[in-house]
Amino acid sequence: MNILFICGSIEMGKDGVGDYTRRLAGECIRLGHKASIVAINDRFVKKLNHEPLVDECTNIPAIRIPSDLNGQSKNEIAGSFIQTQNPQWVSVQFVPFAFHPRGIPFKLGRLLYSLTRNRRRHVMFHELWVGIYGSHTFKSVLLGWIQKVCVRYFLNKMQFNCVSTSNDCYLKELSDLNAFHLPVFGNVPIAENSSPFKKRETELHAIVFGTITSDLNQFEEQLKWLLRLAQEKNLQLKVHFLGNSGTMEAKARNLVLEIAGEANFHSWGFLKDPYLSSSISQMDIGISRADYQLFEKSGTTMSLLEHGLPVLLKGKRPVSTEREHHSPYYNQLFFAIDPLPDSIPRFNSRNGLNNTAIQFMEKLEDYNLETDPSVNSLSLNL
Repeated sequence: MNILFICGSIEMGKDGVGDYTRRLAGECIRLGHKASIVAINDRFVKKLNHEPLVDECTNIPAIRIPSDLNGQSKNEIAGSFIQTQNPQWVSVQFVPFAFHPRGIPFKLGRLLYSLTRNRRRHVMFHELWVGIYGSHTFKSVLLGWIQKVCVRYFLNKMQFNCVSTSNDCYLKELSDLNAFHLPVFGNVPIAENSSPFKKRETELHAIVFGTITSDLNQFEEQLKWLLRLAQEKNLQLKVHFLGNSGTMEAKARNLVLEIAGEANFHSWGFLKDPYLSSSISQMDIGISRADYQLFEKSGTTMSLLEHGLPVLLKGKRPVSTEREHHSPYYNQLFFAIDPLPDSIPRFNSRNGLNNTAIQFMEKLEDYNLETDPSVNSLSLNL
């Protein structure tokens, strides 16, 4: 099968959905299919880039279109590339802020419809709209409503043959579309141990990987739970920041210094493979800034889980029957309201990428059995 992926940006290590798209395309090629990528709104390039992408020694035909080009130029450039690749399927990897700086991509449907005419279309919703879960300000609720209007228009315009997402929270919102569950995998390939540091048996190493969210009170609770765990086991708590921690990094760092002490904090910034993977593997436990409802959409959280780490989520432990899709990682999850465990567990690593790629291609094959490539307009109720 020949599939072309469309995403926003694809700068390695700096765009989660871009990393997801690159890795999925690479695995599809390794499974014997053809795959290519159009980054149609790339914030990390100033001029058109035709260089192939590389994932685990696999070359992926790709084009990166700067975000500041106008719609007509993007249409012409992307259209020429798509015609050359001639895919059977086009898969749009959707997150609102990837296609518009304020997360309001009203023009996206019109642009992509013209580019993908007479081809089968799939969309993966990595995110839907602000305010879909949890408490939010009036401003975010208003933005979320506008984004929902954008999503509805996008679906009506594109007439997708199939829709997928990563978690039950989003599946519920997309229930009218018969969306299917497609697991997100980690964005870090598992490598052999080449860690740039050595840990002592008298230490408990916790890792925060990726963006830190603004609810720092819950982050503080996570740190205090880990400190109690370390003290009970007569261990020294060490906290590591890895990757881009975002705008909350300084405040989060101050919390770590207050709770664990300055000597027990380290920020690694960006590491490249194999150091990135092996450094994660050397840790004892991960700290995720996601809760149970949405942790499955986080590539960084899934990376920690795939490397075999127990992961401390924020919020409360749910009742397992709340979910339609019971996570295979359920036993690896801990919460800051849990009793302290008798021991710090370690789990087998998993290749989530291969599993997701196989599921994805099998789903597209099922839709290929339909004789009529056109579909009725999919709608989403407000």
